[in-house]
Amino acid sequence: MIRRLIAAAALVVLCAGAAAAQLGIGGQAGMPPGPPPRRAAMLLPTLLQTANLTADQDARVRALLTTRRAASQPLFQQLRQAEQQLLDQLTSTGPVTVAELRPQLDTIGGLRQQLLQDMAALAIEIRSVLTPEQLALLRPVKNRT
Repeated sequence: MIRRLIAAAALVVLCAGAAAAQLGIGGQAGMPPGPPPRRAAMLLPTLLQTANLTADQDARVRALLTTRRAASQPLFQQLRQAEQQLLDQLTSTGPVTVAELRPQLDTIGGLRQQLLQDMAALAIEIRSVLTPEQLALLRPVKNRT
């Protein structure tokens, strides 16, 4: 059970980091600020393990993840379709200009922005499940990563 929770949390963090990088939010070369991507991807699962969730908290976090995953699926599907359309445009045999790609790029950027906002909202919801004591336990773990 906890492995599924950790895997889902890692997916949330990866998606948020990828969305931030694609939107150019963050540090050098579009990379998100903070730890390198692999370490950042494991931050939330590590934090949740360190927090020692109660059975009730575990159930609440699972419900949040399940709800968010279901709500995000259509956005991920739209993003995949938009990226495929962009790829089709870029690999076509005719000439392509940035102006022609702009609507597709805007669509992709908008979808990624929405996903990033959804992931931030999820992180805030998960955080609200934790007690102040659990949040205090997380600081040293965050600082080690």
